[in-house]
Amino acid sequence: MDSIPVNDSEVRWTILRYFVGLIDLGEIEPLLQSGMTGDLLQALRTRSMSDIARIAKDSSIGIEIKINAHQLNTAFLRLDDIVRDQQLLEYYVTHQLPSWLLAKMFRKSISELREMRAALCGPDQETVGRPSMPDVDVRERIHAAWDAIRKSHPERQRFFELHQLFPDHQLNQLWSVVNEFGDMTPPGARSTARSGGA
Repeated sequence: MDSIPVNDSEVRWTILRYFVGLIDLGEIEPLLQSGMTGDLLQALRTRSMSDIARIAKDSSIGIEIKINAHQLNTAFLRLDDIVRDQQLLEYYVTHQLPSWLLAKMFRKSISELREMRAALCGPDQETVGRPSMPDVDVRERIHAAWDAIRKSHPERQRFFELHQLFPDHQLNQLWSVVNEFGDMTPPGARSTARSGGA
């Protein structure tokens, strides 16, 4: 990793204050491992903040920053994943994908999803009971599209892609169509119904 020289006095001041904070917390081992001597740590510990601020203006101080580019890039990608998942979850909540399925896909509790639905949809809550089914020809097109989507998209993304093709249907309808030949009772539905559901 190449080092980047710190040429800004304000940044040098911030870094020196950070060092002083570490010393105050007793975390001096990382500073010693970086090459700082006991005399230098003592100076940072005992000098006034005004002295340290004046030192920070000295451009001859060899303060450099090392950045692990791979780790920084990974952090940005991880953040993008978090933001994308949150946006996808909000989309699914708004467009009525069943809460039990969202709980499974996004590892959220039913109560969290209920609160999110109330915040995003206002007084309108998740539709209770089996939704109405589209006409047979529409269902056939949905099945054909779903078969292709399942082969080319990860699980969380699939219903979003399907809804882009059939935006006139709520997601609970689309879910009913793709599961019309299977068990329509979601896992834990009976216990959920007894406890109030979402």
